[in-house]
Amino acid sequence: MVRATSQKRTRQADKRRQRNRVVKSRVKNAVRQFVVAAQAGAATAASALQDAVSQLDRAARKRVIHPNAAARRKSRLMSRQANPAKNRQEADVSKTKGRSRRAGSGS
Repeated sequence: MVRATSQKRTRQADKRRQRNRVVKSRVKNAVRQFVVAAQAGAATAASALQDAVSQLDRAARKRVIHPNAAARRKSRLMSRQANPAKNRQEADVSKTKGRSRRAGSGS
């Protein structure tokens, strides 16, 4: 026997999950756009950073992500904007990441 309150809580959780997925997706897309622009050294990186910070603040305000997590991610994005040479190094490293793991995973 399933209680009405548990059914209601399930409905509420589903609604929240759907709403939160939209917010998280927007954050991820904004951050991804900034990272791509920063790695390319594009002039649009500053506006992409502003959009990413805005999306992170909005998600933190809605408590979709923890405010400290938003602050940490914003700090990392800002440092990425401040050190453009480091962006290109990370881009080169990310291209080779994961290959060594897959090569030795035949256990």
